[in-house]
Amino acid sequence: MATSLLTLQRDNERVAGSRNGVSTYVSHPRYPPAAAAAAGALIGGTSARWISPLPTAFVPFANRVKASAWTYTTFYKTVFVPPAADDDPADPTTAQQPHLNVTLTIVADDEAVVYLNGQQKGQTTGSLIQTVLGLTLQAGSRHLLALQCGSTGGPAVVMAILTGPDGSVLAYTDHTWLWL
Repeated sequence: MATSLLTLQRDNERVAGSRNGVSTYVSHPRYPPAAAAAAGALIGGTSARWISPLPTAFVPFANRVKASAWTYTTFYKTVFVPPAADDDPADPTTAQQPHLNVTLTIVADDEAVVYLNGQQKGQTTGSLIQTVLGLTLQAGSRHLLALQCGSTGGPAVVMAILTGPDGSVLAYTDHTWLWL
């Protein structure tokens, strides 16, 4: 996969041109129950939610659910990775901030491309299919995580969780994410 760039200009915690916060959803009407159960087990006790730019991402229509009309949205969040517990700036042997191998688990409707600090790192493997990506983050630093999501039949909707090497939750999709 060729690496592409996503250029976002930051102004503290917000990206220039960002809109209000996202709308959150507990469930997705087309996400299979078995997959939802697996995602729930993966997410565990977090409050991870599906996020969308619209408060009406799914509009009931007769006996089926029809999505509202939107196509591409970029969701983003600044993630701070704390320094390692044994990092002592006075000790030159531990003063280096280690790189952590973390895991991003993501489910998108229909697709999502993942960017970390502007660099493309991967993409989902299909609509409503759980995708797991390995990422490397520097501890003691802030990182801009962006999910460029697209949907063919309505607004982009996505749910994701970022976990550390020890399984600790570093970030998850919730009401604190913003969108362009």
